[in-house]
Amino acid sequence: MINFFRKTRKKLADDNKPLKYARYAIGEIILVMIGILLALQVNNWNENANEQHKIKEYAVSLIQDLENDIDMVGKIHQQNEEIVDRIDSLNKYSRNRKIEDFSNLTMLYFTLNKPHKPYEWNRTTITELKNSGYLGLIKNDSLSKMISEYDAVTYHLDDDFINDRIQFEKATDLSVSIVNHNYPNFLEFRKKLLPINNVRDYNFFESEEYLVAKSINLGLITNDINQINKMVNSYSVLLLYLRIRTDEELPDLVHDASEIITLLKETYLN
Repeated sequence: MINFFRKTRKKLADDNKPLKYARYAIGEIILVMIGILLALQVNNWNENANEQHKIKEYAVSLIQDLENDIDMVGKIHQQNEEIVDRIDSLNKYSRNRKIEDFSNLTMLYFTLNKPHKPYEWNRTTITELKNSGYLGLIKNDSLSKMISEYDAVTYHLDDDFINDRIQFEKATDLSVSIVNHNYPNFLEFRKKLLPINNVRDYNFFESEEYLVAKSINLGLITNDINQINKMVNSYSVLLLYLRIRTDEELPDLVHDASEIITLLKETYLN
């Protein structure tokens, strides 16, 4: 194409001998400029193609990370719901009850919970997207914003976990000073109790572990109703925190992750 323009320009220049050199020089400059612009355009096309190919790879990886996050959050949500259910039952059981009417074994059942499980976010791809600058090259601006906001929420939930864990430990420490754990079969009792996903699974009360512990007939460590109320209040604060996680924050996070996955598939995998 450039050779064609060069021959045509040379022929026109030859028709006017005095201006031949000037026309030839100007023509050469124009041709060089056209060549440079074409080369730059081709280079830009190649760079854009490479960038979009890399973002597609990131999209595949991010989808997997988000799906893993959803699975992880589901397990923590289930555990939190179990704790919420038990604390709610503890509140109902303790309400307007006299000290002599408390069952140590029932209180142990309501206060013996699994250790509070931390989040394990799959942040590798999002971190690479941010550090490499590719996050800003995503075609869909709203998708890029959603990814950034999702990442920020996960760090917010990490901070919430620390506060929840502190409150969980406070309530547990209070329960240890009130509820007697000194059953000969306590380890078997605990092993049987903790896998239960719902406090309303009353088959536990028919288990051998429960019946053996019940036959020991231990009482509470304290006779002070105020100590019990203080413990129940501490669990109630934890209940408030966990309800926010189970009813609002975790379901919202799963919804956002699912929406990001859908947009990534529509934008880069179709």
